[in-house]
Amino acid sequence: MKKYLIPALALGLVMTSCQSDEPFAPTEGGEKQVTFTLNVPGELGTRAGATDNESDKGGFSNGQGNLSYTLVLRADKDVQTLTKDAQGQQVTFTPTVVLGRNYTVTAYAYFGDTAKGSIDAIAESKGINDETKDAYTWTGNINFATDQDGTNQNITLTRPYAKLRLIATDYNEAKTDVKSVTVEYKNQMYTMFNAVEGQFNTEKSVSFTNQWNKNYYEAATTDGSKTIFADYVPVNEIGVAPFTVTVEYQNGETYTRKFVEDIPVKRNALTTLKGAFFTAGAQITVNVDDNFDNETLIEERVTVTNAAELTHAIATATDNSIIYFANDITGNATAVQRKGIDVIIDGRGFKYINGTITVDGQAGSTNPEKLTFQNINFYTDQVEDTDFTFISAPSKIEVNGVKHNNYTHNVTIQDCTFESANPYTTVEHGSASFTGTYNLVMKNCTAKNMHSLLQTQSCDNTVLVENVTTVSCKNGVSFGTTAFPTLRNSTINAAEYGVRGDGDGRNCNLKIENTTVNAKKPVIVRKMTNAALTYNVALNGADLQTAELYQVVFTKGQDDVAFVDPAGAFTISGAEDYNVYPTNVGSFKATSQAQLVNAIKAGATKVTLKAGNYKMTELGDLRGKTLTLVGTKDVVIDATDVDARNQFVTGTTLAFEGVTINLSRNIYMGFANPASLSYKDCAINGMQCLYGPVTFENCDLNSNGAEHCVWTYGSQQVNFTGCDFKYGDRCVNVYVDNGAGSVDVNFSNCEFSNTKADSVGAVEINSSAFPQGASVDFENCIAPANGHMVFISRWDPTVGATATVTVNGSVITAPVQQ
Repeated sequence: MKKYLIPALALGLVMTSCQSDEPFAPTEGGEKQVTFTLNVPGELGTRAGATDNESDKGGFSNGQGNLSYTLVLRADKDVQTLTKDAQGQQVTFTPTVVLGRNYTVTAYAYFGDTAKGSIDAIAESKGINDETKDAYTWTGNINFATDQDGTNQNITLTRPYAKLRLIATDYNEAKTDVKSVTVEYKNQMYTMFNAVEGQFNTEKSVSFTNQWNKNYYEAATTDGSKTIFADYVPVNEIGVAPFTVTVEYQNGETYTRKFVEDIPVKRNALTTLKGAFFTAGAQITVNVDDNFDNETLIEERVTVTNAAELTHAIATATDNSIIYFANDITGNATAVQRKGIDVIIDGRGFKYINGTITVDGQAGSTNPEKLTFQNINFYTDQVEDTDFTFISAPSKIEVNGVKHNNYTHNVTIQDCTFESANPYTTVEHGSASFTGTYNLVMKNCTAKNMHSLLQTQSCDNTVLVENVTTVSCKNGVSFGTTAFPTLRNSTINAAEYGVRGDGDGRNCNLKIENTTVNAKKPVIVRKMTNAALTYNVALNGADLQTAELYQVVFTKGQDDVAFVDPAGAFTISGAEDYNVYPTNVGSFKATSQAQLVNAIKAGATKVTLKAGNYKMTELGDLRGKTLTLVGTKDVVIDATDVDARNQFVTGTTLAFEGVTINLSRNIYMGFANPASLSYKDCAINGMQCLYGPVTFENCDLNSNGAEHCVWTYGSQQVNFTGCDFKYGDRCVNVYVDNGAGSVDVNFSNCEFSNTKADSVGAVEINSSAFPQGASVDFENCIAPANGHMVFISRWDPTVGATATVTVNGSVITAPVQQ
């Protein structure tokens, strides 16, 4: 074995076996002897193979011969330093310690002569593949509090270095053309290693370059390939160490390849890159071996630079391979699923531009192998009227002129984006399309300006779509005849359909969970032509939004024509707040002004409104209709511009239930000439004039501190039952337009509350306007705290007007205040 002196020799500090750097002075308590057994992993004797371990020629493992060990115990200024040379993979030290003292214990071992230097300032070797770098270290804090604590300490050391090896598979073809290979590390050149802290130290960021000439390549052979580079790399964190490989050719040309985030050069691990290093853009396989023995394959990676390499890498991948993009990729590729081979295609955030990846499942519907697409940003800037899909799996695949069934299986698409630079109205590009797929999963994906996020057809198994988002897309997700499709935890915004299923293939069970869908047709099941089939839809936490009438549609026809009652059966759960075609007839729900208008156009006689604001004068022509609007007090209907001159409710039977209605304060504003008008359990703010028979039941009428909530004006019959009036002075004006005849107004179980101390009366009877007389009846009503229940104004006996007021059956003769 070659012997190397650690570069700390210049420090001039000599460490001998079992010798302390300064006197040991126990003060805390009693003493005891402790046994430290230091171990290093692996069998040292088996690491000296003839072709494996010549580090200076590119071997993957050093470590011929024995190790030199150092053990340091520090407690404040007291330091014990013990060393042993020429030991195997295990060594024992027996220092004496003081009970109750806090010790920092550091162990360091390397292949070389007797250690020279300080354990916290081991100078970094700048030599290429220096065996002194094949070191082991451990540090920790120990307190031997009592005589029974930690007498036997068994410690396993690990390497502070990473090792990087490059193996060229195309050396024989390129050796006459290649002049040299240069590997450059960024920010990886350190001045020294502090074994106590377990960190490499440097004062500034620098680059470090290693270079070999052609003679090096010919020196070592591994698996029939040529090792072109091997070295120990100091890394402080378990993660990546960026580096570049530059090949210089005899003709003066160079080719540089960057390895940044994708290659895990880790502490205590051997990372081997194997591939065609002398061929620009060729794929590279990456093996990460945490045991440094080149036997345990932690993962295999391949990097590709173009679509052809991607196709080849998938076709030749071994099981559990990861294929990484090295840059943006343009064009078409094929992903063939091979029996027993799991493959991950990781875009690392690069773009896949203007192309399609066609998945060939090799008709392996029952096979267990998996294919995963992840971290790929699919993008197109095409403006031609040529449609394509980024990931495509047609029902049949043609290979060498022969077609076979596809049946893709166990495909996952995750953490990907699909984007067109142009809106779907210009070109219709699809994100993913799978015909005849099994166990398809799409998650954490986003589509923008696309025709759709996902299209599936004829799937007799499961499709799961979760945590996806569509933005400015024509459609959302089409599940076709998938037997068990699920969409959950997603947001779908689409111009046409949000979720689509087909009812002509088999019994299906669609689940939509915790998902918002905003589309013209949020959920549609089409092609329901088979009476023997049933399509089941379960909504759980689904928020379906549309300006159209129906949130869920079951139709016999297509989704872009008029709806037709389905031939097949269907069930739906969780749709209590939604309109379902063809279930809803006459009675509908509305979540917006537009949907309310559409419901009325469809002949709705009753519409239940979701909380929000609605404008009465924008409902269209309601003449002659029957319409009831139902909701809660969070449903606010704006009737402030309902003018008696607007005849849009003439002859209408109009009813409001449970809603809040805001009215104008102007005289003569109100619903003109309805067949009937009724309010039940409503909150009514402002004032309206009445122009037909009206009933108020359990309503709160609030004039907001002003006069009058109601003028009877053009109404001859008005009934108030169980109503509460809040007003300033006079809340109801019993007044009839000249020529309207008499008026009959009834108050039952009502309560009046005013805000003015000098209020003259709750109900004003304007007698000068009643040539035919008026009848006002109060039954079990609570009078206001301030003022009278009734105030008869403008009394003129010469007019001949009459007004009969009855309070709990007793007639009050005018002119009086009661």
